[in-house]
Amino acid sequence: MESGGSFYSYGLIAALILFLFIPAMNIMALTIANTNIRAEEIAIRRTFGASRISSFFQIIMENLFLVALGAVIGLTFAIPAMNIIQRNVMNNSFMEGLSLIDHIDYQVIFLGVLPAIFIFSLLSGGLPAYLISKHSIAKVLKGI
Repeated sequence: MESGGSFYSYGLIAALILFLFIPAMNIMALTIANTNIRAEEIAIRRTFGASRISSFFQIIMENLFLVALGAVIGLTFAIPAMNIIQRNVMNNSFMEGLSLIDHIDYQVIFLGVLPAIFIFSLLSGGLPAYLISKHSIAKVLKGI
């Protein structure tokens, strides 16, 4: 039996959750600031008949699009970046035979990364979307 295996797997899960939570809080703060700037625009849309739910989903969908775009860009540049790192850093070292990425496991991308994108988008965009959709139209347009 491996020593510390259970602790290691729980620690790994906790680290993954923490690494998902910290950027989500960071992006949520940026999204709240951006949404507060756009509050007047959303209030005007609501005066023309948009519901709270449509305002909520507009912000969520914009955030989901941005998070998905960031993930696609990250996945697109990950392999060339790893190849550059391997070529420039790992050659002429004791790790010369080590490969950073052997192959891409698309099952991990579809079953791990895409759900993480969805969760990250809900974490970082859900609260700002809820807060701005709940605001009173009159107060927002008055600047209160």
